[in-house]
Amino acid sequence: VLINIVRDMMMDGAVILGVKISWMRMVLGLCTLCTFYTVIAALFVRDIQILSDLPLKDREYCKFKPGTFTVRETVKEIVGQAKFWRLAAVTGIFIGVRMTFRHVDATFPKYFIRTYGPQAPFEIILAINPIVEMIGTPLMTGLLLKWKTTLTQKLLWGSFISGIS
Repeated sequence: VLINIVRDMMMDGAVILGVKISWMRMVLGLCTLCTFYTVIAALFVRDIQILSDLPLKDREYCKFKPGTFTVRETVKEIVGQAKFWRLAAVTGIFIGVRMTFRHVDATFPKYFIRTYGPQAPFEIILAINPIVEMIGTPLMTGLLLKWKTTLTQKLLWGSFISGIS
């Protein structure tokens, strides 16, 4: 939606502080501002532990106690766990799939505009993948839990849904 609004309002770009900026750079700038805002907002989010042995109205928060670990100890503990290395291996395998999607996000708009004209709604085509993933993930999660599949099968189904979307 943001892309459509900026493109429709400023198809020829705009001049900001004496610099001509294309509509694509304006979208990039707006997205950067939104990301910056999200990062700042995330600094104020904290994990609150609630004592659950009291009735709902009377529950109390646990006081925050920062860990006394050093960075070196923490890294040593994490790297020493087999779960970490399994996660790193799976992440390494799926990096190629995600790189393909990022490549499409970067090159598809220019191709689509050149092929179908400046008003071609390429962002609708790019939105298909996230929409299918948002709808398909809960559905497949329920089915995979019902079928009692293994972790490997779950990863394969997830990459299949991501790929076809």
